[in-house]
Amino acid sequence: MRFVLRGLPGLLLDVCIYGYLAGLLFARLARGFWGDQFWWLILANCFAPWMFLVAPIGALGAIAARRGQWVVTAAWLPVLMFGVLYGPRLLPPPGTNPAEAATLRLLTYNVLGTSDESARIVHTVIASDADVVAIQELNPVVASDLQAALRDAYPFQALHPRNGVSGLGVFSKLPMQDRGERRLRTWENWAQEVVIEWDGRPLTLFNLHGEPVARTAPTLRRSLAAFEQSFRAQEAQTRELLMHAEALDGPIVFAGDFNRGDENVTHGWITAQYRDAFSETGQGFGHTFPSPSGRAAIGRLGSFPFSVRIDYVYYSPELESIDSRVADWDGVSDHYAVSATLVWNE
Repeated sequence: MRFVLRGLPGLLLDVCIYGYLAGLLFARLARGFWGDQFWWLILANCFAPWMFLVAPIGALGAIAARRGQWVVTAAWLPVLMFGVLYGPRLLPPPGTNPAEAATLRLLTYNVLGTSDESARIVHTVIASDADVVAIQELNPVVASDLQAALRDAYPFQALHPRNGVSGLGVFSKLPMQDRGERRLRTWENWAQEVVIEWDGRPLTLFNLHGEPVARTAPTLRRSLAAFEQSFRAQEAQTRELLMHAEALDGPIVFAGDFNRGDENVTHGWITAQYRDAFSETGQGFGHTFPSPSGRAAIGRLGSFPFSVRIDYVYYSPELESIDSRVADWDGVSDHYAVSATLVWNE
């Protein structure tokens, strides 16, 4: 169906199309210049793909309304931008499964610290067939249940449960040395370090839970300030983690809930030295938060159909990912678990 839109309605459509394109270009340029320096840029970077949600509507609307050539071009540029920026994510990952290579399947899983649905967690862990499971928000009740239920399948366990959301734990089928919770200044007790013996070689795994994002405060101004401060704390955590890891020998894996998107600046700091398993061998956007229960927990904000990838497996260049995927929702947690299958990069 085509129609000619004249007068003020046509002018308003043109303004919307040009303004939308200008906004997208400004957001990309601002990210390059300022990173996550301001709260509005943090949000724009975190939810960047969603900014293209209305691009097809504008593109088809410009054609249907028989707007001029320049308007139609401006309307289709956001569609082209989305294809260039995010199109590769939608393609099947390259096949990189070396024959007879020793593999390590790792699962990172935020189980929701206020939940005691241990049976669902056990089901998710067993279904993943992971060799190593890094759990965040491990509370004492769940830790006790998992310790018993997974004793045969995962004989090596390093558990540091706490009430609330700061508990951590690693379950492993492979021999493992627990170095405990690393008392990094900016992480406090939110970082756990273990050494896993895999294929005759040691591998250092960090089980991490990044600074939670502050969501509420008495006023909007204070809420935005607290939100921005959360990301400043995450930046400090990332700097300290990378400095600590530089002093270690051998391959390293960071796994956990980092509480920020893959277009926020700290992701770039990590991927300058490490690889992101899902970016390398996953398909799609890999969004892990919020799950349906997460949407309910965050109240009115949960009514917006936006999600983001905040759970990651990063690995050092000695390793290579051959598969990474988001697990099915366990029916309870506000996160989706993420798995990555690693091999030696030889």
